[in-house]
Amino acid sequence: MLVTLAVHMRRTALGMYTLLWAFLSWGVCFVKLGERKLLKRKQNSMIFLRKTVYAFQWSL
Repeated sequence: MLVTLAVHMRRTALGMYTLLWAFLSWGVCFVKLGERKLLKRKQNSMIFLRKTVYAFQWSL
């Protein structure tokens, strides 16, 4: 019982770290690639970013 719980916790932690790392690296790439576009379309990108953050929070 305790072993399965530990394994499950480890898997969950690993999954969360992987998800977080992927999310952060994607965010960095997105900002680097679209820096000029973000300045032009700041409002749209903020709405998009907010939606992405909400989706990420709900997925947890």
